[in-house]
Amino acid sequence: MRRSWRIGLPLTAMVLALGCTPLAEPPGPGGDTIETETLPSLTSVPRAWGQLVSVTNGPENWSPGAVLWFQDEVGTIRLVYYDYIHRRFSEASGVIRR
Repeated sequence: MRRSWRIGLPLTAMVLALGCTPLAEPPGPGGDTIETETLPSLTSVPRAWGQLVSVTNGPENWSPGAVLWFQDEVGTIRLVYYDYIHRRFSEASGVIRR
């Protein structure tokens, strides 16, 4: 019985170690970021941005607001933050191209 433990335990540890694969490294600063675009007006969204497809809550560390998601005819998605307190959009918007 002891002999099986002496062989089995190290063998199990080796199999488990070989079966593990390292996780992918997270992107560093400036790498794999979403493209940005400047909003022409802080009070309206251009019609060319397409239809409003979703509204989500803004991040907790920002002032109270919402993120508006638009999609145009070719599938490009743009997101812009709307600040409830100042009643305006942020200048920079995110762009996800297809």
